[in-house]
Amino acid sequence: GDVLKATWRAGLTFERLDAGDSPETYSQWGLRGGVDSYGTAVGGQITLEYGRRTYDQGAVPLDEDLQTDPTGDSFLLYSDFNYWKIWVMGNWDISRKFSLDLMASYEPENHTEPTDDASIGYASARLVWRP
Repeated sequence: GDVLKATWRAGLTFERLDAGDSPETYSQWGLRGGVDSYGTAVGGQITLEYGRRTYDQGAVPLDEDLQTDPTGDSFLLYSDFNYWKIWVMGNWDISRKFSLDLMASYEPENHTEPTDDASIGYASARLVWRP
């Protein structure tokens, strides 16, 4: 295709982890959108998702021995959160024998318990030689 011509997509996402009686059981839903563009030498993709993860056991304080901090206060094992998922991928065919592939992702979480807020990121660059 034409590198200047982009295609887009949008959709809803849903995920369910049923872990039985475990407090890890959750439902997650979100809205995802993205843009793709692939040319003869350069191509790439950007995808964004925003959503919410809700744990079945909710915000119930747990007071078992393993879930107590050193002060003796109980805390939540899992807390609900809003999230972003951001993915960026690109490739460039530098020549017939060399290409450069780039990939990055970033996923911040905004929890109902602010001390649980977290984010994870990843980036990769790969130079490929084909004899």
